[in-house]
Amino acid sequence: MVILDTGLGWIAGDPERVLIASGLGVSEYNINQVITCMNQLGTFSPSSVSGVRGLLDEYDTAETEFITLNTDGSGRRFLKVADVLEWDIDQTGVNYSITTELQRIRGKLMQYFSFCPIYGDSVIYGGTTQLIRS
Repeated sequence: MVILDTGLGWIAGDPERVLIASGLGVSEYNINQVITCMNQLGTFSPSSVSGVRGLLDEYDTAETEFITLNTDGSGRRFLKVADVLEWDIDQTGVNYSITTELQRIRGKLMQYFSFCPIYGDSVIYGGTTQLIRS
C-alpha cells in the first residue's frame, strides 16, 4: 500500500477526489497509482499541489451546482404563458455550461497528471496509445 505524503500539501481523501474528478474508477490499484503520481507531482512541482487542490474544490462546487439545478429547477425558469403566469423550466444553457466546466476541470487534471500511467490507460481522454518496448 502506497502512503500519501501529506507533507507536500496533500490531504487525506485527495486521491479519491482526483480519481472521481478525473472520471476514473476508485479501486485499490487506481488509488495506489494516483498516490504514487501525486507524491511525484508534489516533489518535482510543489506549486502544482495547490493547483490540483483548487481544481478539486472547483469540481465539488460545479458538481453540487449541477445536482441542485437538476433537482429543484431554481434559476432555470422562464415565463411561458403571460396571461396566467405559468412558469416553465429552461433545460438548455445551464446544464451545458456546468457540464463544460466539469470537462474543463477533467482536462486540467489530465494536464497535471499526464506523466501518470493510469491516465494513459484511460479511454476517456481520447484513447491514447501506450508505447510498448520490445
